[in-house]
Amino acid sequence: MRSFVLEWQVTDVLRSDARAGQERVRRRLEYEGWRLTGENVSDMGFRFERPDTDETVAVDWYEHTGTLAVSVHTSCGKLPAGFDEYAWPSSEWSAG
Repeated sequence: MRSFVLEWQVTDVLRSDARAGQERVRRRLEYEGWRLTGENVSDMGFRFERPDTDETVAVDWYEHTGTLAVSVHTSCGKLPAGFDEYAWPSSEWSAG
């Protein structure tokens, strides 16, 4: 068991594209019962927490660089047998 933080970002994202992506994430999290814990944390962003766990999701957009950033955290997760964090290529991670 261990904690996980997954972070992803891309630059040069237009405000309208970032907002559309954020709204899709927001709707999905709300549908699944996540709770909004913060808004406008960055130039345009929000935080959600899963009520029955301590998992969090942060989605931010920074106007200066057009960076769209997503961060997911969970303090407890079970690793699959044979997992090696240094030998597992990022191309094998999926959004499920």
